[in-house]
Amino acid sequence: MRQTFRKTTDEFSTRDLYLAAVLKQAGIPIHRVEDSNGRGVFVFRACKEIEALTRDYFNGALRVDPQGLFAVWKSLKSAAYSAIRDVR
Repeated sequence: MRQTFRKTTDEFSTRDLYLAAVLKQAGIPIHRVEDSNGRGVFVFRACKEIEALTRDYFNGALRVDPQGLFAVWKSLKSAAYSAIRDVR
């Protein structure tokens, strides 16, 4: 899967649900979830920890609480679904 990131001076975004869950569980504040052509995009407030967490995520060097990670993943999946669907 091709991964795309958008980084501005004050925001970091990703379509990778798993990376978003790792960032959120690490305490990085999520700013919003956007719809991008039917796919959820997770937008975080930029901070210096994101680069290290992203590197560790892709290198398989993270140590996380699995139950906490799965709970965050589930809530972000729900948020992404709500962002891309017109839920009434």
